[in-house]
Amino acid sequence: NLESLADYCFRRASHEQDVGSKEIAQVLWDSMRVAIEEAPAPPSDGRHAALHLLILMEAGDRDAALDMAREGIERFGSRGCGEFFGIQSCEMAARVFARFGAHDEAIDLLEEMLPAPSWLTVHILEIDPIWDPLRDHPRFQALLEEYADDVEH
Repeated sequence: NLESLADYCFRRASHEQDVGSKEIAQVLWDSMRVAIEEAPAPPSDGRHAALHLLILMEAGDRDAALDMAREGIERFGSRGCGEFFGIQSCEMAARVFARFGAHDEAIDLLEEMLPAPSWLTVHILEIDPIWDPLRDHPRFQALLEEYADDVEH
């Protein structure tokens, strides 16, 4: 099954990156990309879309990752994240935007997601290194400040 294979490859690729075997990690990311692009999935499957975005991001395919993230947001709108595109995919789109320099687009999504019930919290935004490119952005700082005292966020 695709999810089991992706889970294994993701863990292996992450490990290879952590130990400095960038070439092996890249082969794994590229292999996962082929597998997910060949796997049939309904267009509204948020897990599939999130996994696809993750693979594109980790494979370093900036243009394809940004295009897919923007297409999903354009198709369903940021407020449709929980409905069709999936909250996982919206968070992954925000991660893609943050990683590849589309900071305002990342923050736009975070502003929509943070008030909603989910695993995304101010604490996670403060400690997860994926958000490092946003740290000095005034809107990101304001967002963290806005929800700093909110026990649910």
